[in-house]
Amino acid sequence: MIDIAKLRKEDIGKWVLYTPSYGRSEKGRLKSWNENWIFVVYHCAGEWDRFQDYTGAATNPKDLRFTSIEEVISVRRAGHGKLTIKDVPSPQEADMI
Repeated sequence: MIDIAKLRKEDIGKWVLYTPSYGRSEKGRLKSWNENWIFVVYHCAGEWDRFQDYTGAATNPKDLRFTSIEEVISVRRAGHGKLTIKDVPSPQEADMI
């Protein structure tokens, strides 16, 4: 769980892992938040360095946690196979974590 009250501007762009009570886990990058929701970019055509140009999905903070670059790289989506090279962040993006 990510505590919205503890989020800071520096948290924008950090990798998060969405783990719902049902369904599959999904990686994304934190874009913004309000008092109830955290907005996460889950899909950006592999252009993770431009994630802020994409729409963030309102996500329940109880279903989110910060994750490491190693976990982002090793995430496997059930039924969708391995991540592509475009899903792997660049060294500059890794510095944001």
